[in-house]
Amino acid sequence: FTTGQQLTFFFSFAGDVTLILIPGICNSSESIYIRTFVHHAQRKGYRCAVLNHLGCMKSIKLTSHRIFGYGCTKDLNAMINSTLETYPHTRAVVVGFSMGANMVIKYLGEKGIHVPRNILGGISICQGYDALKYNQFHESGSVQPCK
Repeated sequence: FTTGQQLTFFFSFAGDVTLILIPGICNSSESIYIRTFVHHAQRKGYRCAVLNHLGCMKSIKLTSHRIFGYGCTKDLNAMINSTLETYPHTRAVVVGFSMGANMVIKYLGEKGIHVPRNILGGISICQGYDALKYNQFHESGSVQPCK
């Protein structure tokens, strides 16, 4: 998958439910904990798609004018849209680990009621910030989606 930039993710098929995985900082589909999670998820019948953050994979040359930013959900949004276009009848759960968990929560908050209908929900694993404090900023209008 590409949008004129180097944005990659790994697909593997094992059913009609897709787990969209967002690794933590400096991790990718090549990270042991992601590979282990995908292995067990596939054994249970889930399809997995893993977001590989721009610039995180040593094996793929960065061709974009930028690297990923955890404050921006554009890459995650593009990946989710592409996944749901490729598998229009799948139901999906977005799962983030550590800083990836922050991105999941931010994405769902930005989308609000406009989250794609295929998305059943999100799971935040080892999220590294105070969600209640973030909610205060979000409700005040201080937090804006990246453009």
